[in-house]
Amino acid sequence: HPVGPDAYASILFSPKSKLSFAAALQTGAAAGVRYLMLYGREDPWVVPMWGQRAYLNLRLEAAKLGKPVDEVVRYLEISPAGHCPHDEAPETGDDDDDDD
Repeated sequence: HPVGPDAYASILFSPKSKLSFAAALQTGAAAGVRYLMLYGREDPWVVPMWGQRAYLNLRLEAAKLGKPVDEVVRYLEISPAGHCPHDEAPETGDDDDDDD
C-alpha cells in the first residue's frame, strides 16, 4: 500500500502512551467496554501469544469486576488469516452481532 511506510513510521516514532496496553484494557473493561479480540494465527507481526496474554488479563479483570467473561471479552484466533483477519475472514465473528 502506498501509505504503508508512513503509517509504520508514525507508529514507531509516536510518543509513548501514558497508559500501558494492559492498563488501557483494564480501564476500558472497568468502564463497561466490551472487547472483541481477533487474531490471525498466521500473522507475521503480532504473535497470538500477545493476544492470549491480553485475553487472560481481561478474564482476570472480569473476575475482579464480578462479571461473566463474555460480558467483557471475546477472543477469536482465526486460521487461515494473517495480520488483518477482519479483512481476510470477515464472516468470522459476524454470527452474534449485538443489537445494543
